[in-house]
Amino acid sequence: MNKYECQIGCGKGHKFKEIKIQETSILQKKGVNFYDLCRKTDLNMLIMEILRDLILILVPSLLVGTVVYLLLKDFRKTELERLSHSNDLEKFRLVAPLRLQAYERMILLLERIAPSQLIMRHIQPDQSAASLQNVLVSNIRQEFEHNLSQQVYISSNAWELIKNAREAVVSDINSAAEKLNSTATATDLAQLIFEDDISGDASTLYKALEFLKQEVRANYF
Repeated sequence: MNKYECQIGCGKGHKFKEIKIQETSILQKKGVNFYDLCRKTDLNMLIMEILRDLILILVPSLLVGTVVYLLLKDFRKTELERLSHSNDLEKFRLVAPLRLQAYERMILLLERIAPSQLIMRHIQPDQSAASLQNVLVSNIRQEFEHNLSQQVYISSNAWELIKNAREAVVSDINSAAEKLNSTATATDLAQLIFEDDISGDASTLYKALEFLKQEVRANYF
């Protein structure tokens, strides 16, 4: 047995000690403590294990959280749509009768201001043409003003047609009156108005009537 073998021991059972002594001597030469190195290695391993555990915990949690978020988002959207639809139905239930009544009143208004209807209600014996003209125009204005609030419940297009119809009827009455002299009777004026009203199906008033009827059928029936 030589000198080196005496220092480190002999036999196979001492090989590990020999390697350890050699490694330790190398680390000491480099200024590194063997036990500090072991502690650092253990710390790194601990950190890696903690990171692994965090990943194993966080990744499934994130997946579950994402799925729950998407489900809640979809549920909230569906619920909002349901509430909106329910509110719309409730509004329709409350407003529909008022709107339908408004359309009925506007149709009645147009029927009442039709020249033939006006003359039948207001012409008097021995009445002058000028007097009948004033009565007819005044009655149209009163009928229209009485129903002004109904424009809230009908469409803008319908209300515009109603206004145009009123103005057209007043214009027709005034135009017929201008064709007569000061001694003309109410019968003369009525005859001229009836002649102008023969093509009533194409007049502004009857167009407004048809529009209102179509809107009512489309929205409520």
